[in-house]
Amino acid sequence: MSGQIRADVVQLLEDMVFWGRRTGDHIDGLDEDAFVADQKCCDAVCWCFVCIGEAASRIRQIDAEFVRLNPDLHLNSAVAMRHRLAHGYDGLDLFVVWRSATDSIPSMVASIEAKLRSRIGRP
Repeated sequence: MSGQIRADVVQLLEDMVFWGRRTGDHIDGLDEDAFVADQKCCDAVCWCFVCIGEAASRIRQIDAEFVRLNPDLHLNSAVAMRHRLAHGYDGLDLFVVWRSATDSIPSMVASIEAKLRSRIGRP
């Protein structure tokens, strides 16, 4: 694979960063208990996760090799979370959502941003 990332993949990665940052905006100033008690915030964060997972799924569809070569971006995990939210909504553990929002998503966003900077020459 060349040093460049396909333009459509770049756009989807940028979408994932956007929704990841939105996740952080939604939970800013909250602790775990406040998050779980706030239905609107939980819904907003879950929607952000669905959008992140959908973008990751589209990347898998259009460039499976990129996914294979970049396991550090956890794109398959993002797709799995999206499926869990969409199809297993009735058994959702909001404490798991909180941990993902505070740990996994910020880490994923940082990894994607680093990949975008290094692969397309951004400062």
